[in-house]
Amino acid sequence: MIVKIMINDKYSNLDKYLDKFRSSKPFPYLILDNFFKKSFYNQLCTELNHGKTKIIGKEFNTSVEKNKTINLNNDLPKTIDKILSMLTKDTWVQNLRNLSGISDLKPDVGHNEVLSNFHEMSKSGFLGSHVDHSHHPTTHKKHVLNIIIYLSKEWESQFGGNTLLFNKYGNKIEKLVEYVPNRLLIFLHTPYSFHGVDELKPNQNQVR
Repeated sequence: MIVKIMINDKYSNLDKYLDKFRSSKPFPYLILDNFFKKSFYNQLCTELNHGKTKIIGKEFNTSVEKNKTINLNNDLPKTIDKILSMLTKDTWVQNLRNLSGISDLKPDVGHNEVLSNFHEMSKSGFLGSHVDHSHHPTTHKKHVLNIIIYLSKEWESQFGGNTLLFNKYGNKIEKLVEYVPNRLLIFLHTPYSFHGVDELKPNQNQVR
């Protein structure tokens, strides 16, 4: 029931996107716009209050990432915790099994304290080309799918902050996925799924 309340009805069955997902380059990915139902998405934005507050967590400022803050999963905002509960329901996970062809796909339901499912990036922030962790840090199961949901409501294309998908060497941008509010991006995780975030414009105060 919780999935039906939160997710756009047209994404209740992802089978129709099989060919699109598997044939996408540089690696399998799928974009789902208006992912959450409008009423639920508006509620999320109100609760998160984007652009006015900044999460308190671990901050990153290095040569490959700048102005990025994360909350570890043992200290998530209640709103994000609600989303994670939904994305780990078997109804949605079975949807992902059908889409990916990974029949034994399992969600991370332990709220692992080493990982973070909530990231924020502020002006002039960026994230260089990289590949995420290959295995879950405690269960040691293979990491096979990534899901990114763009939650900031007041966002304009000129702000930057788009997701970049690179070639298998991580040195050439093959696809730019524009940051669009309430958009979900799913992509297959492999040792070659290099991705990153292009720089947020320094003259805007919205939080990505």
